Amino acid sequence: MRTYERYWWWVKKKKQMALVLFMIVTLMLQLQMKGCVGCLETERMGLLQLKNGFKVEEESMLKSWSHDDPSSDCCHWKRVKCSDATTGGHVVHLSLDELIPASYELENQSPNLSLFHSFPRLQNLKLSFNKFSDLFDPINVLTGMPMLQELDLSNNGFTDFDKLGVMLPSSLHVLNLANNQLPSTPKGYLKICALMNFRELDLSSNALTNTPYCLANLSRLRTLDLSENKISGDLSSFVPGLPSTLEYLSLFDNDFNGSFWFSSLANHTRLTVFKLSTKLGTIQTQAESSWLPPFQLKILKLKKFNLGSTIPSFLAHQHDLRSGLIYGSLPEDIGIVFPHLRYMNFSSNHNHGTIPSSMGEMKSLEFLDMSSNYQMYVVATLSAF
Repeated sequence: MRTYERYWWWVKKKKQMALVLFMIVTLMLQLQMKGCVGCLETERMGLLQLKNGFKVEEESMLKSWSHDDPSSDCCHWKRVKCSDATTGGHVVHLSLDELIPASYELENQSPNLSLFHSFPRLQNLKLSFNKFSDLFDPINVLTGMPMLQELDLSNNGFTDFDKLGVMLPSSLHVLNLANNQLPSTPKGYLKICALMNFRELDLSSNALTNTPYCLANLSRLRTLDLSENKISGDLSSFVPGLPSTLEYLSLFDNDFNGSFWFSSLANHTRLTVFKLSTKLGTIQTQAESSWLPPFQLKILKLKKFNLGSTIPSFLAHQHDLRSGLIYGSLPEDIGIVFPHLRYMNFSSNHNHGTIPSSMGEMKSLEFLDMSSNYQMYVVATLSAF
């Protein structure tokens, strides 16, 4: 009986050792394959067709995309990134920015998006700095990309907001349309606001005029940049309606006028960056009862913003501010309100008058820039320096 038991014990141990060995070999093979698989032939040919479709010269940054060597792994080509072997080695990232043709005749071209049909797993597409004025998508390739999460169309010459909106896939998390010539259109806004997966939206430096109230629908939005447009409207109704998930909000250099209540930010519990200014006169802060802000700002930019003779009480709770701008004379109580600030930048902001003696109370201050202002002079010793 003991011999029989010893036999089965020996067999059991052998099986366990064989299983462990099998798992080790399998893991080694997976590690060897991971990241080393070549791209799919269909996607390799698609990249070569794409290169021809962009009409770039052979000496451009796409020179590594070559017909000459059929064994060349396109996953190692410049501007291309592929997924690893576990997901099939598909092209997932294409950086096709700054491919402006050398000849003037080819500028303002409209790329044929049907050339992207070979990349069903594409997640990130950059087409910035190409002087595109339009996109040609005869078979709706872009809207049919279920995995596309980031799209960069910045620094081109797009003017048709409605057409662009129709082409955008619902899977997008990040959209950059900065530095184009997009005007406000109700249809264009509605298409953008229907993309519920947005985390980041950059519409800065365009020709937008109307206040996009429908952005309130984007319940996952973290970053919103509407700076350097011509947007006007009632700030007191627009700002409170923006998604409470925002961490970064820039309304800098628009055509807002009138007043602003800081309490309109009360619902934005995650806000760390807030920028607001106007190109039409100044924005006047309104006196409001003391309230406790639910956020800690790191950057506050309030150019052409009149805070009055005293700093609003909510700012006393912003202990982690790194940068700030104040228009006009500096409030006398600035050092009392901001005793814990480390970084202050009031340069080139049309400040005038005296430097408040209360700034001497700012014991934590490490950097202060008040250059390029008007008639600033010291009337007391700043003990913090």
